[in-house]
Amino acid sequence: MKRSQTFDEYRRKHEAERLKLITDAIKILSNAKFSNVTSFAKDVAKLVTEFESNRKTSSQDGVVVVPQKPMSHVTLLRNKTYRDLLERFLKIKQENPDTTNLSISDSEALNFEIASLRKKNQWLEQKILAIDSGVSFEGSGGSEALQATIERLQSDLALVISIYEGMCGQIPGAFKLVPEGKTTQNFATPGFHGPRGLIAPMEDMHELDRIFEDVAKWRKRAKRLPDQ
Repeated sequence: MKRSQTFDEYRRKHEAERLKLITDAIKILSNAKFSNVTSFAKDVAKLVTEFESNRKTSSQDGVVVVPQKPMSHVTLLRNKTYRDLLERFLKIKQENPDTTNLSISDSEALNFEIASLRKKNQWLEQKILAIDSGVSFEGSGGSEALQATIERLQSDLALVISIYEGMCGQIPGAFKLVPEGKTTQNFATPGFHGPRGLIAPMEDMHELDRIFEDVAKWRKRAKRLPDQ
């Protein structure tokens, strides 16, 4: 029960952070015109990706760039909360075409907020890289607590993956992975499909493969570590 609550808290926090970035993107696009929600979602996704990009960490030899998975417009359309927000804004634009543009002061404030978030990302990523490599991190008070948090999240992720694999194994044929170039009339979009349609686009499945590999490496490393 405790694991489930922890995962739910993480999911709610992640969705709240994403929702704020989506709202900020909508503000910036408030003066643009869109023929439908799909084209709107594509532009919003590009902005959210830009907000979440430029995640860089410093190393002794230079700069290490940590790649960020692009935000998919399919995710915006598939998530009910995100889609409702997009559709509500389009409806407001239709009813009031002269919606006030994003002011310069708001834009400047948004840029400052993005810069602040990037600095926080850099600081956290430096600590994680230092802990992972066994190098001390200057000024990183509470690194033991951070290490414990990372290990707990890795353990929780391993549990989620185990449940996912067990679910797919218990219901053979219910789920289908359709790679690029193998689409059909019934499966027109590459990705992971279930009985009721597309569950995740192919880019998300590539990311899931990477997560599987990372968790497998962590499990091997954890087995080699002596008991504390």
